[in-house]
Amino acid sequence: MKKGALFFLFVGAYIVNACATDVLGKKDNTEQIVPISGRVTCLGKPVEGAIISDGVDLVKTDTEGIYFINAHKHMEYVFISIPSGYSVAKDGILPAHCLPIKGTKMDHADFELLPMPNESYKLFVMADIHLVGDAVFKDLKQFRTIFLPDISQTLNETSGEKFSISLGDMTTDNRWYKNNFMLPNYLNEFKKYPTMIYHVMGNHDNDPAVMGLTDEDVDWKASRAYRKYIGPTYYSLNIGDVHYIMLDNIIGLGNRKYKYYIDSVQLEWLKKDLSFVDKETPLIVSMHVPAYRYSGLSNGIPIIEKRSSEYQDVSVLIDLLKPYSEVHILSGHDHRNRNICIADNITEHTLASASAISWQLNDIRPITTDGTLSGYQIFEISGKKIQWFYKAVGLSIEKSQFRAYDMNAVPKEYCEETDANEIIVNVFNWDPLWRVAVYEDGQELAVEQFWGKDPLYMYLRDQTQQFNHRPNDWRAVSNIHMFRAKAKRSDSQIIVRVTDRFGIVYEEKMERPKYFFENMN
Repeated sequence: MKKGALFFLFVGAYIVNACATDVLGKKDNTEQIVPISGRVTCLGKPVEGAIISDGVDLVKTDTEGIYFINAHKHMEYVFISIPSGYSVAKDGILPAHCLPIKGTKMDHADFELLPMPNESYKLFVMADIHLVGDAVFKDLKQFRTIFLPDISQTLNETSGEKFSISLGDMTTDNRWYKNNFMLPNYLNEFKKYPTMIYHVMGNHDNDPAVMGLTDEDVDWKASRAYRKYIGPTYYSLNIGDVHYIMLDNIIGLGNRKYKYYIDSVQLEWLKKDLSFVDKETPLIVSMHVPAYRYSGLSNGIPIIEKRSSEYQDVSVLIDLLKPYSEVHILSGHDHRNRNICIADNITEHTLASASAISWQLNDIRPITTDGTLSGYQIFEISGKKIQWFYKAVGLSIEKSQFRAYDMNAVPKEYCEETDANEIIVNVFNWDPLWRVAVYEDGQELAVEQFWGKDPLYMYLRDQTQQFNHRPNDWRAVSNIHMFRAKAKRSDSQIIVRVTDRFGIVYEEKMERPKYFFENMN
């Protein structure tokens, strides 16, 4: 988000002190400009046309791979928008795509790239890890024995190029000082993770102890630790034929308070970044807080609404993305799964959290309020072709797509308004191009989509002892990916067949009664 001056005065290659009102809202602030030059190479050869930025301005390298930028020192970094056909080395799990602005008069920053000729790769996306280092919550035990081994094993069994994205809330701010568990501790927990991870910042990755005169001032201070240990809070890169944009839509206000919007300096940077991108290039835009959500059904049609317009109309962002042929927005924050087709060319994927509802509440099974099990999204990308699949921890991809209920076997308090012999199917990664079919003894039944709650989550929430002191928290939420069909008999054979948007079929042959229990699938 984070923040640059609105006006600058440049004179040659010297530092210029420009008195202006910068985006931090401080009057008569002296903005320091540091001229930086450098060279971008790959195996010792110059890379022409690479984009270098400080988060305010962007420049291109020349035929010799050389660039020059008048960098704004308070932005703290210059970073390279990694060109297509290249990658970078990694420092632990972090990509070596940024360099600190160290000088005060003249600075030098060279970038060394690695060749990546393969346009096909897989992208693993996780959200809301929320590590806190708490013996009572048992978060580290669960993370080390459940989530991390699962995603690591899947990565190690996946051939070819692989990358990862974390969509924010790697930590939990109210435990930074209480448990002394902060971003360096998070990085240490991931030190053996198989791939580099590109990060975006979550609201809970802000320092809760800072204070300031304006929202922007507090926000800049609150994100200081993130910039120190992770890197820039917004940036871009290219992998294969896809352009990636990592955005920061959190304003941290200290004391665990936040506003959700993309500040004007970041939006101006985004416009400049997109000016270098061909309109036929697919975009994958990552940010923590979702742009849209579902709020129900009207005559069988999903109702889509802006998640929050209190501080900024999200159309400001969407209008910048609309000219591109295919856009995927990746978000987290809400701890549940949904895919929303915002426009014909724009889809938002909001991911269920790695920590499920919360590590402290997963004493029975890691499941979210919409019934989705803890997991991660896998994108398979080949050139400009993009496909995606949800993977739940502890299950194969084939078993991660839906859960079917024989409602005759579900206790009445978890049935809502269901009829006898109903079959309910929760299709976790559903979008409007999926098809849900239910067959009884070979005959296809009428299937209705409905706005409802997941029975297993309601049951598990009642069973956990962790809610004794929080009776009204983390209740089941109605969601869009619920379907039902009414069978004629209670003992007939049921086949549930779910076909995703890519034509892949997932099927369950249900022997009835299908028992309802904690570890059912």
